[in-house]
Amino acid sequence: MLIQIHISHLATIQEVRLDFKSGTTVITGETGAGKSILIDAIELALGERATSEMVRHGQEKADISLCFDIRKQPEAQAWLKNYDLLNEDGECIIRRTINKDGRSRSYINGLPTTLQPLRELSELLIKRMNEM
Repeated sequence: MLIQIHISHLATIQEVRLDFKSGTTVITGETGAGKSILIDAIELALGERATSEMVRHGQEKADISLCFDIRKQPEAQAWLKNYDLLNEDGECIIRRTINKDGRSRSYINGLPTTLQPLRELSELLIKRMNEM
């Protein structure tokens, strides 16, 4: 379950942090309020293609962090354990930075990773989220 998202310097967002509780979360707002940017941020953090245009004007880089509670996600736990990335606290933190030159860096629980493992883990996290 996604429990927190933190975004800085992405598109029109200067900085935002959202904490989610268990149950259904609905994001509403008027046109132009930034709902699509939140979805884009989640997709970027989970391995979607990034471009330099996504970095807020005048900033060096955008930063997106997602925190998942994986205590009820044995497949994700097994995957993380296999790659020696499992934290004992039951959380998984995915972070992605995008530089203004278009290069990006990805991290799983604080350790650098390439996009392929990030996408593998993302499928496990999202699959489980869709089943809930």
